[in-house]
Amino acid sequence: MKKLIDWKGIVFWSNQFYAIAAVLLTIESSLQIAHSFPRWLILALVYLLTLWYYTQAYLLEASSIHCTERFNWYQKHKSYIKFRQVFLIGVLVYLLLNNFSVKDELKNVSNSKWLVVFITGIMALLYYLPSSKLLSFNKNNLYNQIQAWFKSISIAWIWMFATSIFPIIANTSVLYYCQNFIFILLLAILFDIKDQEADALLKRNTLVTVYGIQFVLRFLVPILTLLNFSLITLLFFVAKFPMYYVLIQSLTGILILSISGNMKGINKVHQHILYIDGLLFIKAILGILFVKL
Repeated sequence: MKKLIDWKGIVFWSNQFYAIAAVLLTIESSLQIAHSFPRWLILALVYLLTLWYYTQAYLLEASSIHCTERFNWYQKHKSYIKFRQVFLIGVLVYLLLNNFSVKDELKNVSNSKWLVVFITGIMALLYYLPSSKLLSFNKNNLYNQIQAWFKSISIAWIWMFATSIFPIIANTSVLYYCQNFIFILLLAILFDIKDQEADALLKRNTLVTVYGIQFVLRFLVPILTLLNFSLITLLFFVAKFPMYYVLIQSLTGILILSISGNMKGINKVHQHILYIDGLLFIKAILGILFVKL
């Protein structure tokens, strides 16, 4: 039990960090687009689903490789983690079955938005395929590139849907969705850098393992950052988003460039989570605070 309450285990390896970040981003999106605080049921669903989804992904990896502190933690506490996964599913089912207002709201969702939900569900399932041994036989270079792009795009799409579309499905802001998508895509690409050794060992195709770290840092990240800044500008001039939002998003964009230029100095897994995905916290917290001021 001593290891189970280790601060890195509780905060990072158990994925509480990601679950809390998802909740904060959900609150920010709801305040920015719907101008209201999201319902507690929505926040609970986002928290529980994020916790379950990330844990499931790392459970699969922990059964294949034990080369990092995180994988070793999963291996040591596999029984507890598996029990928690079942428990989380039970809580999710209970919340959905015992909240009748959700059923009424779902009846008013348009067919186009149901299509988005369906696509997101498929992408969430397919996200695990890059790790599948059934696909490891394919050595085609084009296939590897498609698989690498899909891995980053799918996780960015799922995060964008869960924190931007799902909590405010009755509202629409395409530019906001696109900007959030590119922001999270940048973080997903940078995060793959820390996993490059494990990904190479598992023969997992990521943008880093397929194209190389220099291509990612010197070409891909700057291009996507420029696109991110362009979308921020459009949000200000076209969607009439307030200046504070532009400043916050510009700050996170600058921090992304700064972190990408100093990746060699970030060696530990928990440091990567803190510095890279910590930008999710900065974006969400500043966005919430400025809306409330």
